[in-house]
Amino acid sequence: MTTRLTLLLLATPIVAVLCVPFYNRVTPTLDGWPFFYWWQTGCVLAGALLTGAAYLLDARAVRKAAVRSQEGRTLCAGERARHGGIAMAARRSQRH
Repeated sequence: MTTRLTLLLLATPIVAVLCVPFYNRVTPTLDGWPFFYWWQTGCVLAGALLTGAAYLLDARAVRKAAVRSQEGRTLCAGERARHGGIAMAARRSQRH
């Protein structure tokens, strides 16, 4: 059950890392670290957070689909039971 939002969350860190000309520089520095290194570190951390969020969204969608599917099965089973009961009553009336 993959949604567009889930795909967007998964694609964002990949695209951010693939835009090398954007972060292939030394300045600005952060606590002595060149921009390249803290950008990569930030992408790893953001990727972990976005992947976790995508998992939670996908798991939620799967649970909702399972509930809807289970409700559908319950209705189908009820329909079958009702029709089965009608058929059994018809067979009993034919015997007598």
